[in-house]
Amino acid sequence: MVDLMVLNGELLKQLNGLAIQPTWLYIDQIVTPFNK
Repeated sequence: MVDLMVLNGELLKQLNGLAIQPTWLYIDQIVTPFNK
């Protein structure tokens, strides 16, 4: 059971990473011109 919990945690982390990554790319495109 512990192994399943760990696997589920890793899958959730990967899914969250995939969901968050495009958001950060989007934010970078908006913020970068202001930082230059």
